Amino acid sequence: MFCRYSCMWQTVERYKATGRPVPQFYGKWPFLRLFGLQEPASVLFSIFNGVSSIFGFIKYSRRVPSNAPMHIILSVQIILTINAWLWSTVFHGHDFPWTEKLDYFSATSIVIFSIYVFIHRVTIGISSLYRVVLRSCFGMTLIIFYVTHIYYLSSIKFDYGYNMIVNIMFGLLGSVAWLCYCFLVWKRQPYVFKMIACILLTNVFLCLEVFDFPPLFWILDAHSIWHLLTIPLPLLYYSFFTDDSFFVYSRSEVKNKLQ
Repeated sequence: MFCRYSCMWQTVERYKATGRPVPQFYGKWPFLRLFGLQEPASVLFSIFNGVSSIFGFIKYSRRVPSNAPMHIILSVQIILTINAWLWSTVFHGHDFPWTEKLDYFSATSIVIFSIYVFIHRVTIGISSLYRVVLRSCFGMTLIIFYVTHIYYLSSIKFDYGYNMIVNIMFGLLGSVAWLCYCFLVWKRQPYVFKMIACILLTNVFLCLEVFDFPPLFWILDAHSIWHLLTIPLPLLYYSFFTDDSFFVYSRSEVKNKLQ
């Protein structure tokens, strides 16, 4: 491993000496290692994203009672989120086939589960029977797809292109669904601008993954900068659900008084 790292930098110096652009090695840009970490910036920013998510959820939990309609589902989501950022940290620190798979699988779990979070939210106002049926049907469908997806990647073929298409598909589906919902309820729920901002900023920041470039100072590449920019977004995300919980509670209070 050390020999490969040393030879990589010797090759980088030769490219620089001849004025040629530095290429990627084994599918990655060359990075300066700190404390043995292969991508120190991405490691640090992954930790910060995890901390930001935890802080946002704690702040939400302190203001919103545990019997609120979205509390349980957001509690599940924060567990998946912590798991995803944990494996992101491990993978960027030490790139092995098994850490790569766990990073990819946990990231996909967040993307897919976000669809269920949306379904859970928009079905709050309907009758209990339809609510249970819809949530159960969508939930089982998503679980079956995720298990099948993981089985294919881990047992049949670890296809990067296929995995990317799946994540983009579910990411766009979730983004479009939330944006449509927010625009429909904008007038009576003006706080939805927080969710709109989260979605738009996340997708704008993802453009960094497309416009890749060699690391600045051999530490900051496009992927690590993306992780840096997303650090504040969980605070906005949980602030939206805090306001939304108060809105749902106020509507239920009015409904009870009318009855």
